[in-house]
Amino acid sequence: MNGTVDVVFQSNESGRIIAEDGMRYDFEKSDCPPGLTLRKGMQVEFIASGTDARSITLGNSQPSVNSTGANPKSGDSQNDSNLQRDLPGSGYWLPIFIIGFLVQGFLPDDPPIYSILGAVILNIYCFTKVQLVWEKLGKFGNGLSTGSILARTLIPIYNLYGIPNLYYRWATEFNSVNERRNLAMAKMPIGLSLAAGIGHLLITGLSSNTFLRTLEQTAYRDPDAAEAMFIFIGLMAIAQITLQAAYGHMALKRARMLESISNSGLNPISQP
Repeated sequence: MNGTVDVVFQSNESGRIIAEDGMRYDFEKSDCPPGLTLRKGMQVEFIASGTDARSITLGNSQPSVNSTGANPKSGDSQNDSNLQRDLPGSGYWLPIFIIGFLVQGFLPDDPPIYSILGAVILNIYCFTKVQLVWEKLGKFGNGLSTGSILARTLIPIYNLYGIPNLYYRWATEFNSVNERRNLAMAKMPIGLSLAAGIGHLLITGLSSNTFLRTLEQTAYRDPDAAEAMFIFIGLMAIAQITLQAAYGHMALKRARMLESISNSGLNPISQP
C-alpha cells in the first residue's frame, strides 16, 4: 500500500501513516529498515497488518533523501520541528484578561457596585476558560466536573487547597496524558503553574474585606507603613496578572490542540 507519513513522535520514533484510501495505520521504529528515519510528509510504501503498517519503505515518488531519511534541501533542524506539534493560539484570552483586569482596577469604589460588577464579570470570564480547558482534557479521561471546579474556588478553607490545585493539577494531568499517549506537544511548566496558583490564592486573600479593613486602620495609625503595604500589594497584583495571563495562554493553546486531536478522530498511538 502507498501512504503519507502524518505524524512522528519524538519519544520513540513511532507514528502514523495515512494511506491513499484515507485509512490510518500506526507504525513503530522497528517497522522501518535500518538507517531510515521517517519524517512528516514522506511518501511511503508498506504492508497493512490490521491497523498497523509493516515493512515500510520509501515510495517511488519520494524526493531525494539521505540515509537518515532527511531531505537535504530542508536541513535537519527543519525536519526535527515535525517531531513536535505546532500549538494554535489562545484566541482573545490575553487582551481580554489584561484589559479586564486593568479596567477593574480603575473602577470607582464609591459606590462599590461598579467595582463589584467588574470583578464579577472578570471572574465569570476566567471561570468559563477554566471550565473549557478541563472539558477538553476530560475527553482524554482526566477532567474535572463543573461542580468540582466551583468547590475548589468557592468553599472557604477548602479553597486554600483548591485554587492552587486547579492550576497544578491541570498541568500535571496534561503532561501525563501528553506523555502517555504520545501527543507530541510541549509540556506544561509545573513551576509556573504552582506560582500562578499560589499567586491567585494570595491576591484573593489580599483583596478580602478583612485585609482591606486592616489596611485602612494601619493607614490611620501609620501612613508610612500603609504606603509600603500598598506598594507591596501593587507589585503582587502585577506579578499575578503576568503569571495568570501566561498560564491561561499556555493552557488554552494546549486545550485547543486537544480539541483538534479529538475532533479529527486521530486516536493517539499509546493508549492509557
